[in-house]
Amino acid sequence: MPWWIRALAMPDDKMEKVVSYSPRARIWESFKKNRLAYFSLWFVGFLAAVAVLADFLAYNKPIVASYQGRVIWPVFRDYWEAWSGQVVWEPALRKADWRALALDWAIWPLVRYSPEELDLRNAPAVGPFDEQVLRSPAEKHYLGTDNLGRDVLAGLIHGSRISLTVGLVSVGISALIGILLGALAGYFGDHGLQVSRATLWFGLVGSLLGLYYGFYLRRYALGEALGEGFFHFLGSLLVSVGVAALVTGLVWLPSRLVKKTRWGAHRVHLWVDLTISRLIEVMISLPTTLLIFTVAAIAKPSLFLVMAVIGVTSWTGIARFTRGRNAQGAELGLHSGGAGDGLFRPADHVFARAA
Repeated sequence: MPWWIRALAMPDDKMEKVVSYSPRARIWESFKKNRLAYFSLWFVGFLAAVAVLADFLAYNKPIVASYQGRVIWPVFRDYWEAWSGQVVWEPALRKADWRALALDWAIWPLVRYSPEELDLRNAPAVGPFDEQVLRSPAEKHYLGTDNLGRDVLAGLIHGSRISLTVGLVSVGISALIGILLGALAGYFGDHGLQVSRATLWFGLVGSLLGLYYGFYLRRYALGEALGEGFFHFLGSLLVSVGVAALVTGLVWLPSRLVKKTRWGAHRVHLWVDLTISRLIEVMISLPTTLLIFTVAAIAKPSLFLVMAVIGVTSWTGIARFTRGRNAQGAELGLHSGGAGDGLFRPADHVFARAA
């Protein structure tokens, strides 16, 4: 009988126990017992909120203002211009100092400075309690300025975007690679995956040719796209993946004919675990800082380049952990075919649960 039918016939106190002991509830209750992790979750959520609302907390233009009888939304105008590429600002207002304009009324951010704006009147390095040259008290630098006259608090607020972006993207890349390779190594091992000789050799040759035509010949295009930005690089990377897949598929097609021969039909084991384990050891031996300098010398320096290098070089710990957990789960589910059929195979759900 399903649990929800049993719950309808249970008293309220027993139903509360059933709901509270669901797997998701147990994980959440266990997580809340770790006070440091629970506090860190709220702190990261606070930083995420600050990053999303950065332009509404620190900006050199008001959120909404009335100027010469017109209601203007400067922050949203800048957003639309950045995303759409359309010119929405008049030349007179684009470069205007909004703090000096005769506005009818305005709603300003907490800090009336952008992070890259230079306030030469309060340079170099004016502290928060030092005397500051201001037109009005609302323009105060609450944490002072740096040596170039930039507002420190505005830099901290907008810097949360860069910090979270680097962390999330780099960890996302490393988690994607680590979980995939670790799950494959733990699930298949060295004897869990068999292919025919024709598929193996034609696929190997096709993969090498696909890497050559898809990535090696397009290395300069990938480098230029990497310097232009994330979405340019993503589009160029998808093109390279498509070319590599097309070349690999074309080379692999004749293997279907070769598989009909005795030599091509012979099945061999793929050393998945051994190959991935050796790859992990090679990646561990690579110095991340030296690799960043090497890639930066080849491609144009960019923030995404740093995130990509960190993600590509830091997946080994996740892969080793996932491999161990997946191998353990596969051992527990080896006899999933039934008690009497004698099959020796891992359960179908082990791979997904361990990943």
